[in-house]
Amino acid sequence: MPTPTSNHAALALLRADPDAALAKYGFVVGSDVYTVGTTGGACLLSCESLGHNVFKLTAKQGAGDYLFPYVNGSPGVGECVVPQGQEDGTIVTTGGMNGCALQVNHHGTQFHFYHDNNGVSLGALNIVPPGATVARVEYKSYAGPLKLGEKLAQDSFARVNTATQTVSTTAQYQYFCLNVHTGGRWKVYYSSILDTGVTTLTNTYFPLTSVLLSTSVSTTRSYGAFKPTLTPLITSFDDG
Repeated sequence: MPTPTSNHAALALLRADPDAALAKYGFVVGSDVYTVGTTGGACLLSCESLGHNVFKLTAKQGAGDYLFPYVNGSPGVGECVVPQGQEDGTIVTTGGMNGCALQVNHHGTQFHFYHDNNGVSLGALNIVPPGATVARVEYKSYAGPLKLGEKLAQDSFARVNTATQTVSTTAQYQYFCLNVHTGGRWKVYYSSILDTGVTTLTNTYFPLTSVLLSTSVSTTRSYGAFKPTLTPLITSFDDG
């Protein structure tokens, strides 16, 4: 297999030294492919900055990386099959996990990656993955014992009202699973992101009256990484 390419220094570092990359940066995952259905496959990740040392990885048409989709709705399971023997720097990833579980099974010369919605959908759908389970990561393992993401999101809520303006701040926490092939092993990392939105509603009145002339709404979003666990490396397993 060819060595995956990188369009950005942050992605190049993630491929070459995932421990250093996850210590320095946060990563969000999106996709332009495998947006319908439950089965993913080969792709090539592209990288762009979201500010504050957070980068968005977008799965696009190509080869070198793999995506297994998040399937909206419960029960829902997204999956993909990855052959053994990938080059170091190959990344297998999926959509955001908030309560979902990762499961990886090894069967023959292939790995089967599953995004198990709410951690119960594999069982609810009576899916029996082939081979032996080599990794299973539940929500509590990547959310951390203090569930820091939930606390940060709650603490971010604010609302300010004046005579002409209302400013509301809300946030949501997201966890993104990055499986990186390095040193002949698959290492499973989680990037923890706080997505903060500020919505400003401004009313314009006819001078010296209470007659409303217009209302404008503007929204801004910002991203920041946080660390709910001692290390973003949750587990690892052999490629073989």
